[in-house]
Amino acid sequence: MCIRDRLTTAIANLERKTRELQNNLNEQADQANYYKSISEQKALRSQSLELQLEGEKAVCQEKYEVEILSLKKALKAAQDTGSRVLKDLHAKEITTVSYTHLRAHETSLHLVCRLLLEKKKKKKK
Repeated sequence: MCIRDRLTTAIANLERKTRELQNNLNEQADQANYYKSISEQKALRSQSLELQLEGEKAVCQEKYEVEILSLKKALKAAQDTGSRVLKDLHAKEITTVSYTHLRAHETSLHLVCRLLLEKKKKKKK
């Protein structure tokens, strides 16, 4: 082979290697851009999830506060009702009544229950 052929072959080999290197660099740049876009997407998703979580926390906090207020109101109402009932009981004169008086006010439902209880007591004896 002559020098000119060797130089032509060497130049062709260098051009081929240069193209291969350029292709490799382009592929690596593409991969880097791909991974960068994936990491950016993950960061955006993460930020979105954080915002969503903060929103849900705020909603839960509001619901909790509303529920606490309603429970406090219900407790206050129950306390007021209980104190009124106690006042009413103390205001009324409590007297004892006879068994005959209780039987006079007995309804048929109460009578059945009383008879069943008496029957149950007799079986135990």
